[in-house]
Amino acid sequence: MRRIACFTLSAILAGPVQAQGAIGSVVYQMTVQRNEHLCMSGRSWPTAEEQEALVPTKSAMQSCWTGVRRRRPAAILTAFHPRDDKAVWHYGTQRYWASALAEVVDPVAVRATVLDAEPVSFKRSGDAVTAVGVWQACGPGSEPAGRYNALLFRRGGTWKLAELIALEAADRPAGVTQFCHRPGDVEPYLAAVAEDEARRAEKKAQKAAERAAAAAR
Repeated sequence: MRRIACFTLSAILAGPVQAQGAIGSVVYQMTVQRNEHLCMSGRSWPTAEEQEALVPTKSAMQSCWTGVRRRRPAAILTAFHPRDDKAVWHYGTQRYWASALAEVVDPVAVRATVLDAEPVSFKRSGDAVTAVGVWQACGPGSEPAGRYNALLFRRGGTWKLAELIALEAADRPAGVTQFCHRPGDVEPYLAAVAEDEARRAEKKAQKAAERAAAAAR
């Protein structure tokens, strides 16, 4: 804080125009850092913002599902962003990249009869540009036939698939937790923050003990 105060004072002495720009830059950087910390700490979105990503995501999932089951390549391609060379569909060791999405053969979709309309779990990233969801596919009698892990991102205001992983019913995916930029990035960050705070507290306690010992002499 002292460094910021000194920097701000020197900027003021340099002149009102320069000072205004410097102060704005400092405030902006502080705001960016605070928002990044909140994001990496697992800040979640209100229901309205979560739904803004979920509604088109459900549409993309159903389009993909219909396309695979009924062998409609156009429906599959519509679910993914066009001209996304990194788009991919996984099943076991099989990979269908962007150029081969129309040729997807998905044993889970063949076996199942319905894809649940609502996801088992769903999270929009803290930075608001990606989302992850898990959907369940069921066979006759509503028996689980498999699941899908979906990664989506927003481009030009439109949410579509970037990656889809088909899993067997026995492959239980972990529930989706809140993330900031990439799935799984919040937990390591929080662990690092906790470790840093513990280290600071330990140093503070050590200095306090040293001062107390010096005063007792």
